[in-house]
Amino acid sequence: MATLGKTLPRTAVLPVRSLIRKEGVLKFRGEVLLALDTLRKNPLRSALTILGIVIGITTVITVSAVINGLNENVLGGIRELGSDTIIAYRFPWASLSRPPSEWFNRKELQAEWAEDIARLPHVAAASPSMRIFMPQFGSG
Repeated sequence: MATLGKTLPRTAVLPVRSLIRKEGVLKFRGEVLLALDTLRKNPLRSALTILGIVIGITTVITVSAVINGLNENVLGGIRELGSDTIIAYRFPWASLSRPPSEWFNRKELQAEWAEDIARLPHVAAASPSMRIFMPQFGSG
């Protein structure tokens, strides 16, 4: 009880550390030998485990490659547009809520405006396009 608050001298700690290190090496060696013995006694289970690990790793690599390919495809499409491209719509192209009434007061975009925009000195090209959305309900 008297040594609770006291620290041991450095010379007393060194043999304990080397003993712990030796025990750790012996313990690790014993665990490796036990694992090899288990592999030897259960070859079918070992082969199936290795097969499962190989299939899992292959799946992860394949999915990762597909996702990277899709990302590059999408980014390539965005890069083709360029950072100096402007797209104008009368209404936002995506909205999760009911459109406010101000949207319907906006002027309709005219195809002739694209020609006027193309004549501006700092514009390389302008192209009008139209998207028509016609929902169909029922069979015909």
